[in-house]
Amino acid sequence: MAKALVRGITEAKRLGNIDGIQITTGVEACTHQQFADDTLLLGEGTKKEAKEFKLVLKWYEKVSGQVTAFDYAYGLGGVDYREVLKGGQCHDPNTVAAHASYAFNNYYQKNNMAPKTFEFGGNAIITQTNPSK
Repeated sequence: MAKALVRGITEAKRLGNIDGIQITTGVEACTHQQFADDTLLLGEGTKKEAKEFKLVLKWYEKVSGQVTAFDYAYGLGGVDYREVLKGGQCHDPNTVAAHASYAFNNYYQKNNMAPKTFEFGGNAIITQTNPSK
């Protein structure tokens, strides 16, 4: 999936919507750095680039399946979304990853921890570590 994110950033740069930052003269501007499980986005800090990075990330959420799995858990999966709304017990941290973690876990629990109820297209795994801590 990391390749998909790079593709989206590269295309936005090719179209002139993201400039990135130039570390030194004579080298191409850098738009991102990828690590084992993190990606650092690099830009000029303009509203234009921020909006474009947001569009790329929204596109990435869709192609990665994270939002699809998230929406399934809250829709057909029967997970109570009210807990992640502002003021809800599981609202903070207010991130897609945290809310997806809540949704996947809740769905898994509602299905009596049955095999295959935790996969969500490869976006969820069973862990013994409490993700809220």
